[in-house]
Amino acid sequence: MTSRRLPTGWQQIPLEELVQPFPGHWGMDVQAEGLTPAQVLGVGNVLNDGNLDVESVPVRYLAQSELECIAQEGDLLVVKSSGSATNIRSGKTAICPHELTGRIACSNFMMLLRPAKDKVEPRWLWRYLNGRDAKAFVQLIAGSSTYPNIKWSSYKNLLVPVPPLHNQQRIVAKLDEQMSALDRAEKALAEQQAAACLLTAAVLQHVFSGPKSTSWLSARLVTVGTFDAGGTPAKDQQSYWADTGYPFVTGADITSTTVGARNARAHLTQAGLDSGKTAVCPAGTVLVVTRTRVGRIGVAGETVAVSQDITAFTCHHNLLPAYVMWYLRKESEHLIAQSRGATIQGLRRSVLENLNIPVPPVPEQKQLIETVEQATHNAALLQEDITHRLGTVASMRTSLLDAAFSGEISHD
Repeated sequence: MTSRRLPTGWQQIPLEELVQPFPGHWGMDVQAEGLTPAQVLGVGNVLNDGNLDVESVPVRYLAQSELECIAQEGDLLVVKSSGSATNIRSGKTAICPHELTGRIACSNFMMLLRPAKDKVEPRWLWRYLNGRDAKAFVQLIAGSSTYPNIKWSSYKNLLVPVPPLHNQQRIVAKLDEQMSALDRAEKALAEQQAAACLLTAAVLQHVFSGPKSTSWLSARLVTVGTFDAGGTPAKDQQSYWADTGYPFVTGADITSTTVGARNARAHLTQAGLDSGKTAVCPAGTVLVVTRTRVGRIGVAGETVAVSQDITAFTCHHNLLPAYVMWYLRKESEHLIAQSRGATIQGLRRSVLENLNIPVPPVPEQKQLIETVEQATHNAALLQEDITHRLGTVASMRTSLLDAAFSGEISHD
């Protein structure tokens, strides 16, 4: 944790002297005499930024001895156990607003802290518990376990910087104003990010329904190429598998438009490739995921073998692989909707075979590919820029909290 020299008049006070702790309870899922209804929050209802998401929180029923976990305005709801040793989410803390007083409660994976309002402003403590120093403390007391869990016996020793109460209230007012500005900036960026995600889809709709498209002939996919089914060579045949070799691609590996060694998590030897248990796909083969992750489509950038998750499509001379890929990506929602299966979602070969595809002249296919790839490139650049700016907003939040709890935000 960061060691700071506190301003004059400030104190460092252990958390246990500022709050009264109460354990969480899960309650019953059915009403019975003497039980009190409340929306019982799970760890997922406390967001990583300390805000609450109370959509779809179940109503459960608490016994008289469990009513202590029902929150009042200003109470803090602390997640005791969440995340992993490498991604600790324990310690994230929400504050009960006025409108949820008496309506929400902590589950047994959480604790409720009731601030002593004559010593500490609840929102001051809420901000601090979601700040850098408190998170570092949680890392210290819970980070060594596989499932990080906060125990009150340790958490109570967290030292909280506490200025005089009237100063807390003034600083929190300024902090809330500045955080609200960052919230607005973050919301605007999130909206831009959502729009950027739709850019390629919008371009695909445009290019495949533009003025020229009315003159294009169309054909069933089965008449303009050949299909092949993927498969997996026996895993217990060591001679088939190697650390390097021919990329073996599954549905999970198709995460880009061009698919090859950088996507594959497994590789086949020549013997594995020649085993007859998989589909061998030369560069230019269109790879369509038809099981488990229906809707993913790519083009082989080199010779690859594919699992049973994938149907391979080889274009006839009048179709370009990238053109087919982009058309199938445009149709991905339709393909997903056609999936069937109670346990494993799958797309029947016949759905692909009978799918109508427009077949413009090859020069127009090339022009369409260029248009879509330029739009995809622009969307990626836009996403990168937005991600960078979101990171800047997050850094500004951290800096504001650091400034508040070191006395750098004036209370005048």
